[in-house]
Amino acid sequence: MSIVKQLQRLRRAPAKIPQIASARREFLDWPRLAVLYAGIRQLREPGELRLRGPEPSSVRIWEHGDVHNVWAIFCGGEYRVLESDALIVDVGANVGIFAMYAARRAPAAEVFCYEPVLRTFSRLKEQIARSPFAGRIRCESKGVAGAEGVREIAVGRGADVATLLPTDVADLDRTETIQVTTLEQIVAAVLTRTDRTSVSLLKLDCEGAEWEIFEAVAPATLGAIERICIEYHVRPGYSERWLTERLGQAGFHAHNVNRRPNQTGIVWYDRNPPSP
Repeated sequence: MSIVKQLQRLRRAPAKIPQIASARREFLDWPRLAVLYAGIRQLREPGELRLRGPEPSSVRIWEHGDVHNVWAIFCGGEYRVLESDALIVDVGANVGIFAMYAARRAPAAEVFCYEPVLRTFSRLKEQIARSPFAGRIRCESKGVAGAEGVREIAVGRGADVATLLPTDVADLDRTETIQVTTLEQIVAAVLTRTDRTSVSLLKLDCEGAEWEIFEAVAPATLGAIERICIEYHVRPGYSERWLTERLGQAGFHAHNVNRRPNQTGIVWYDRNPPSP
């Protein structure tokens, strides 16, 4: 099948048309990204997706999960980064796709990434080191939890599969011993390091650890954060509603809640009440 016919097939899904337009705007080789994302072709080896812009840059991809993340972040609008953002914290940075997007969207921002899984962290460092944003993105090999210490994390074959929670998922077939820190310690450290008074954006995707993180966080720490974007993972007693009530006590309002059928979702919180 020719690439033209492949793209025509993808365009038949009306909901994806705006995302295809975003792909064209962001990537020089957007047709390759589109057919990989649609599953028309398979990613057989690691490669690059070239970004448009005045300076050469690209996003490195290693497996199909990376393709999905590139599409969701760069084309699907999963995360909203403001041009004026000055300090961004990325908890669960994975291979650095969001960090690349954030540094590109906010040209003066410093981005601090936290990723505990060894192989994934190695890819994260490679991603950032070969990018034009290396001077503004800093990476630490740590997880984030409710208390500082040493934990076991269940790790799967894919770079986007790892959790601190007890699990019987077959793909999570081994464990790693990792260092974990707290959100309170991270916020204090990055504010001191950058000599700023607030974090512009906290992006958090940590496969279920969000519940213990926000149970333990101090109100003063939340008070130093302007906006939060969380991928949540429903479990007994914990849901998007729990997050909204917990963060509401610190003055946050929920916006743009994206609930998925697999008991996960993404929700934005900021300090402006949603429009009626």
